Amino acid sequence: MSIDDIRQKKLSSFKLYEGEFLLFDDINHIGELWDQFTCRDLYFSAAYLNLIQNSISLGIQPYYLIELRNVEIANVYYYQLKTFNLNESLRSSEEVQNNIFKKNASKLISFDTLVNGNLLLTGKYGVYSKDLEYTIDVANLEKINDLVCKQITTLKKSKPGGFLIKDFYKTEISNNNQIKSFSEFVVHPNMILEMPISWNSMNDYTEALNTKYRTRYKRAIKKLYPITERALSIEDLIIYKEIMYKLYSNIALNADFNLFQTSI
Repeated sequence: MSIDDIRQKKLSSFKLYEGEFLLFDDINHIGELWDQFTCRDLYFSAAYLNLIQNSISLGIQPYYLIELRNVEIANVYYYQLKTFNLNESLRSSEEVQNNIFKKNASKLISFDTLVNGNLLLTGKYGVYSKDLEYTIDVANLEKINDLVCKQITTLKKSKPGGFLIKDFYKTEISNNNQIKSFSEFVVHPNMILEMPISWNSMNDYTEALNTKYRTRYKRAIKKLYPITERALSIEDLIIYKEIMYKLYSNIALNADFNLFQTSI
C-alpha cells in the first residue's frame, strides 16, 4: 500500500500551510499505512479502530485524516461523529427527571457532535504525531478541524451542531492564549498517587491512611477472599459478557451525565 493507493480511496482532500490532508471514513482503506505510522500505540491501531467502526450499537461514525508533508505522513487525526441527545445523557439525573419542564426541554435537544478524539477512552487520542513531544497548537488545530467539519458537512449534507476536542492537559497546549476560541471544561482528573520514598510495602500505605479509611480498607480486604485474579480468555469474555455488561451498566446508569451508553 502506497500514498498513491490511498489517495484514490479518499473521501475528500484539502491543503493547509505546507500540508496535504486526506480524509477517509473507512480504516480498512488505509490500515496498513496507518499502522506503520501509529505502531507505538494500541489504541490508535487499525484493528482497534475497526472494532469501533463496526460496532453499530455505539452510534459512532468515525473519520480518519492523514496529513502529508513531502509525500510522507506527518500526523494523523481521528474523529468521531456522534448524535448527542440531551435527554438520554441526563436520564439518570434526578434534578432533570423530577422537573417536568427540564425533562421535556431536554427531549428537544439533539444534534450531531464532531469529536476530535475518542469518546471511549480517556487521553489524547485525537492526534498522533511523528513528534513524541507533540503539543497541541490550538490555533492550527482549529483551522484543520474547521476544514474537516466543512468536508463532512458537504458529504453528509448537514452540519455538525457542536465540536469537541478531547482530552489533554494544559501543559500539552502551545499558544495558550488561543484556548479562548474554545469553551473549556474539566472532567474527572486522573487518579494519580504520588508514592513517598519511605513506602516499601502495602502496610506502609495503610498506616498512612486515617483511621476511617484504614478501617474501610481492611473491611474490603476481608470481603475480597476467596476471590482469585486471572486473565480472561476470549471464551471467558463470551461466557461472562452479560455479567460484565451488568456491572458496567450499574456505573453508567448512576452517572449524572453520559454522552452515550453502549449495549451488547
